[in-house]
Amino acid sequence: MDEIRDKVTAIRALPEFSSSDWWLTFYLTAPQERLERIASHLRSLGAVNLDDAEGGFLYPKLPVRSDPSDIANLVSQVRALAVTEKVETLSVDVDTSPDIARSNFVELMSF
Repeated sequence: MDEIRDKVTAIRALPEFSSSDWWLTFYLTAPQERLERIASHLRSLGAVNLDDAEGGFLYPKLPVRSDPSDIANLVSQVRALAVTEKVETLSVDVDTSPDIARSNFVELMSF
């Protein structure tokens, strides 16, 4: 939790991340059928960008408040789903928008 708190504090200091609402992008990899299963769970959490599982990678974006506790809870929740579905989590980015073309992003953590 301390690592997330420190990283969130540093990210909040960046002008483009001043909003209280962020998006977390999870970099996931697994065979297509596993990614499709986890996508249905992530959709229920408000995830977008769930269409490209056929390449063995999925990059869901989930909304989150820029609060370290909220971020830590969401990361834990998604990682638990990934373990259940046997999907590997490679890294997590913080994004300013769900729109890939307009979003600023910075890495939160890698595994």
